[in-house]
Amino acid sequence: MPFALAQYSSGPGSARVMPRGLSVTVGEGADRRIHTEVDGLKSGERRFCDGTVGLTLSRLDHGSGATLEIDLENCGERPLFIESVSVRVRWCGHGARSHRFLRHGWQSWSYTGYRDLDETGEPEFPSGAWLRGMHHCVGEPAPEWTGWHESATLAVVGSAEAGDSCVAGVLETGQNFGIVHLRPRAVSPEDQERPVDLDVEIRIEAALVPGERRRLEAVRIATGRDANELLERFATLWGRRAGARTDATSRLGWCSWYHYFHRVTQDDLFRNLDALAASRESIPVSVVQLDDGYQRTIGDWLETNEKFPIGLEGIAKAIGEAGFEPGLWTAPFAASAESGALCTHPEWALKDRSGSAGSAWLRGSYNPEWSKDGWVYALDTANPELLLHLEAIFKELTGLGFAYQKLDFLYMAAMEGQSSDPSQTRAARLRAGLAAIRRGAGEQAFLLGCGSPFGAAVGWVDSMRIGPDVAPSWEVDQPLVIPGMGPALPSTRGALRSTAARLFTHRRLWINDPDCLLARSRQTNLSRDEVGSLAAMIGVSGGLGVFSDDVGKLGEGERQLIADVDHQRKRVDQPEWGSVRVLDPLNPARHVVLEAWVGPNLDRAQINLGEEPVSFDQGTDFRGVSSSGVIGLSAVDGQDEPQSLAPHASHVRRFAPARGLTIFCDFDGTFSVSDVGSSIAQRWLYEKRVALGKRYQSGEVDAWTYAEMLFNGFSFGVEELETFLKTIDLDPGALSLLDWCASRSIPFKILSDGFDFNLEALQRIHDVRFDFIANQLRIEDGIWSIRPGGRNPNCDCGTGVCKRAIVEARRKEAPLECIVHIGNGRVSDRCGAEAADVAFAKETLAEELTTRGVPFRPFETLLDVVESLNSGWAV
Repeated sequence: MPFALAQYSSGPGSARVMPRGLSVTVGEGADRRIHTEVDGLKSGERRFCDGTVGLTLSRLDHGSGATLEIDLENCGERPLFIESVSVRVRWCGHGARSHRFLRHGWQSWSYTGYRDLDETGEPEFPSGAWLRGMHHCVGEPAPEWTGWHESATLAVVGSAEAGDSCVAGVLETGQNFGIVHLRPRAVSPEDQERPVDLDVEIRIEAALVPGERRRLEAVRIATGRDANELLERFATLWGRRAGARTDATSRLGWCSWYHYFHRVTQDDLFRNLDALAASRESIPVSVVQLDDGYQRTIGDWLETNEKFPIGLEGIAKAIGEAGFEPGLWTAPFAASAESGALCTHPEWALKDRSGSAGSAWLRGSYNPEWSKDGWVYALDTANPELLLHLEAIFKELTGLGFAYQKLDFLYMAAMEGQSSDPSQTRAARLRAGLAAIRRGAGEQAFLLGCGSPFGAAVGWVDSMRIGPDVAPSWEVDQPLVIPGMGPALPSTRGALRSTAARLFTHRRLWINDPDCLLARSRQTNLSRDEVGSLAAMIGVSGGLGVFSDDVGKLGEGERQLIADVDHQRKRVDQPEWGSVRVLDPLNPARHVVLEAWVGPNLDRAQINLGEEPVSFDQGTDFRGVSSSGVIGLSAVDGQDEPQSLAPHASHVRRFAPARGLTIFCDFDGTFSVSDVGSSIAQRWLYEKRVALGKRYQSGEVDAWTYAEMLFNGFSFGVEELETFLKTIDLDPGALSLLDWCASRSIPFKILSDGFDFNLEALQRIHDVRFDFIANQLRIEDGIWSIRPGGRNPNCDCGTGVCKRAIVEARRKEAPLECIVHIGNGRVSDRCGAEAADVAFAKETLAEELTTRGVPFRPFETLLDVVESLNSGWAV
């Protein structure tokens, strides 16, 4: 489906994005002004605000998506406060009248889930700007956004029925925060569809001095038929731009918080250490993490309270000597008034701009367990001295042995307060603080973020909490719930909802942390069905595995549940061949279905988050496939399928094997070491090749027309050609790949935009056989005549053999089959790689897929591909 920043088209199946313009918001308070221009969003320079703001847009289009880079400049003679820049588009031509969208929260605990895109817009927050600002990018929304829905960083919108979807967002790397505003257009009853307006806002909130030029975060907009794929590609591109840390080993850990909370003592820790050491074979824990409750006060992280007389050094030593990796909780950007940090350095706190608080310091949160008056304050990570302090603290903590660090309440560094450096954005403040922690802790430390805005943390943390806290209760169970705060408060159902909605970030931005498993049956309000649903989500989503129970009091079945979850999540967490998705994420049902593919096998979890029984989805696509219940993670025993799922219950089933495999491989430069056609053109048609290359690069001719003009009429006889072909070597792993496929009866086919004559000759020369599709070459009296092997007018590749068409044809024949494409070229291999389930890429293809956010496995030779197949495709 084409991405078109072009004229409106309302026909079904022609969904597109139309430009509506750009806007720049400058000034504060009474001086705040919005300057909007109708704009085609083409690359080039613009001027706003009577010429005082320069904006340069660079747009990179590729098929169904576009990435927009924006540079902003203060062209005036005075400092200028710039609040934001917005890219304004309209999504139309999708043929739908009603839509749902992913409402993505600003930080870990913020509400994240799918909602109806209706006329009411974002629900009004009833409890003030300060509380709203903890869970939203902006505490007090501007009046122009009344009636608009709001989603932090990104949003995907589409019909609840199968159909087109659109993703839009900001590829945050720690320079700016992004907000996507959405609303459906007003239409008349006879209209066949309802267009959707999307305004992608890049928050700057900083003063630019005269002549200052800034590169803002890039905006990404794309359309497609699969909401999951759009989100995954967005996250892949986001992670690559931000330098995501995605290769860390996912641990099984124990955490003190959800059983002991603030009451935890040294004796509690030691008793659980003994129990864990005795249970090592059945519960293979590697990390023991002490949570909140050990510290003297918030902000003084090297000092313990009277409950931990041996101090941090003794705690780390005890955990290490028991055979575990020591872990520790901190809230690094928070401090109480009585902390040594703020008593000695009051200038380290962010200032309250509202003037409504009793102190000049900005309040970050309230907890009666944390300070004499319950308040803690947000720290100003724009302060260079504070950054040095943070670096030193975490260097010392790591030196003591705490190589696993849980960093909590990170949003405080990005709150709307007055900073010591007004030129620094809130996102940049948060990123600077995390960078200081990483410098101190070192590259080998495992950093787990929590309560954090996402974009500024990518590249610094190894794992991130992706939902609110779990709780020993299904719903929020607190004596007082402040209006508007409920969705962000601890509850197991809330944690499950957010985990399902944010699956697309796993191993693309970091390791997802769905929060802790609570396996116990005592001292909990969770039913066994509810515990099973929590276990199913943690296990099948494949993220971090941590549990939080009194280990010595766990029964045999509860211990087995922990072991089952650990085995399941490790099985699914296969970056090479594993993938987990929510089935039909835009569907409004409370019945969540997760499908986790691991090579040829499928694990399918069904979780009922609602209050009524739901009909059990038998998975008709897999009838006749051998299956079994996943013991410990299923609400039913044995082989029988339930007819329905009770409220809060779950069921997990494994289908093995559930799908086959087909491998398509490029020839020139992939199956062979060098590109046959390019080598011939470089040697015998150099000048013609250079001239035609310029016409191709300018878009005057496509790839096949280029080949026709280059090779038709070429005088190069059969004997000369075969002599040259004897110099072409196959890739070192070519024969191994053929043998691997043949020994497993896996279909293998070469897809080449080269010529059939060459492939037939090279098979004879190297004594190999393979099926192939290629362009036709006929040589008569030494003169070449070529014909395309499979043009596709619906694909923008422009080649003689469209590999996308071949992949899609195979998918129609075998809908469940995993299709692999292996290639090296940005022109002939790109469309096939995009259409395949798994792409192996190198050279210019890898560069192109990186730009487009398409996931791929890098390789150097086909031996690397065979190694990956051996490790990932085991029945």
